[in-house]
Amino acid sequence: MSKYLIKKIIQIDNNLSLKDCQKILFSEDCALGILDENREVSSYVLSEHIDRALRFDLQNLPIRIIATKCTNYNIGVDNNFREDYFIAQSPKEVEYIVITPKEQEVFINLKAKYKKNIKTHVQKAIEFCSKAADKIDLPIYLIGGAVRDIILEKDNFDIDITIQESAINFAQYLQKTYPDICMVKDTYDDFNTAKVAFNIEGEEVHIDFASTRIEGYAFPASLPVVKETGCSLKEDMIRRDFTVNSMAMSLNEGTFGNLIDYLGGYDDLKKGIIKILHPLSFIDDPTRILRALKFSVRFDYALDEFTLHLQKECLQNGLFDGLCTERIKSELKQTLNLNKADCYDRILSEDIYKLIYPKIDPKSQTLPQGQIIEQIINKHTSHIKNKDLVWLIYLGCLFADLDSEEVGMLIKKLNLNSVETKILISGNTILKNKDSLLQMQTLFEVYEFFECHFTESILMALAVTKDETITYYIEKYLNELQFETINTTGKTLLEKGFHPGPEFGYILRDILKEKINGNIQSKEDEDMFLSTIQQANYAD
Repeated sequence: MSKYLIKKIIQIDNNLSLKDCQKILFSEDCALGILDENREVSSYVLSEHIDRALRFDLQNLPIRIIATKCTNYNIGVDNNFREDYFIAQSPKEVEYIVITPKEQEVFINLKAKYKKNIKTHVQKAIEFCSKAADKIDLPIYLIGGAVRDIILEKDNFDIDITIQESAINFAQYLQKTYPDICMVKDTYDDFNTAKVAFNIEGEEVHIDFASTRIEGYAFPASLPVVKETGCSLKEDMIRRDFTVNSMAMSLNEGTFGNLIDYLGGYDDLKKGIIKILHPLSFIDDPTRILRALKFSVRFDYALDEFTLHLQKECLQNGLFDGLCTERIKSELKQTLNLNKADCYDRILSEDIYKLIYPKIDPKSQTLPQGQIIEQIINKHTSHIKNKDLVWLIYLGCLFADLDSEEVGMLIKKLNLNSVETKILISGNTILKNKDSLLQMQTLFEVYEFFECHFTESILMALAVTKDETITYYIEKYLNELQFETINTTGKTLLEKGFHPGPEFGYILRDILKEKINGNIQSKEDEDMFLSTIQQANYAD
């Protein structure tokens, strides 16, 4: 039993404040057992978690926002349990919890999958790194998403390597060792990270190097502050987001391909689970809520009970209502750019919209279903020149009920750039002027209405509207009207004796108007129209 942390439980209600819980939990030998509605212990909290939460000035929030969900078992030792489970004497009369070891050995070698899924020129670049590290007896690891994708046998374009020394010094050592093929592109002293480029047979391979580090957060969603570099690999992994992204693979010759998995990431990958690493994960970095959604939809994985519980508690307690950060925008953009209906629908159904703007009404009849938005985007994808802007169509639909002032506040909150701002305002303008659109008598009026708007803004309005006439006008503009052209040019007008000047523009516009309205069908019709204008001018 010496490998296990044994804590005596103090049972409390789940709505007790963090401040009051700190007074109760005066000993590190104890843990708080959080009672559910059936008066059973369903989760626990350690003193270290309370201390960390109080640094964020959260003393009046309920203790359940940092509670680790638990599953009851009979007394015994089972090496398969992880930190978030406990062994209890009885499901209803819990006196002690036994928290299992934080470290879990996984004896798996990934070399075969690495050879199969990592491109040859990337492997060669990594081989140079490995040989250089072995020369100075430096442990070196591939870490994070690349390891996850090797296990899943998926393509990965981001190669992250970590070492327990200065990453900047090692990057410079690589450049000195391989001056003909290696160059340090950037270094970042605050995080002790470096970007290196290898030229492998004419192809450039970019690798990010980082020192193992311990981080802290001054306030929710702030950039992390590095407290220590060169820490243990395990301490570096614990600071990360999810278990499936917190694995490493040895790159040293003697152990090449060995998986290092202290937190059960391999097991969670096999089970299809997204799981945070500690109960303050979302408080430290609420953007992880969006990241969890992104990975869940991307890999078709489920959030585990612990993760879903804490996400719900943090969002329902208004912890992030006043959050203004570009990091929210970045994660929101990546998530919605997947163009998956489930992302949009779950933002509403799981209250994730509160990260963006808590006044959004998820039950509004105005807000379209994600499936409608996804279908519209896929149908008109050829009209979207920049696929990186797809996320704004979804975002605009979320904002459909908001007035111009509220949209302006959100634009400021998310720190949108000028193009993003214009697209959202344009979409909002279309929706607010739908009555004018319904009163139009000619197709050219429809053309004039939409020609000044972005395609993304128009698709946003198409997804939101339920009016058949407006739907018809939008489809007509997107598929036909915007592509209408005329044969007549400025050169044509000169050849027919018209004098150059502003009048050219008016004439060409009039021809387009008549063509869109169906009064001109051919080049001959255009010539006849020009003759009519000439005769009228001559008569004047």
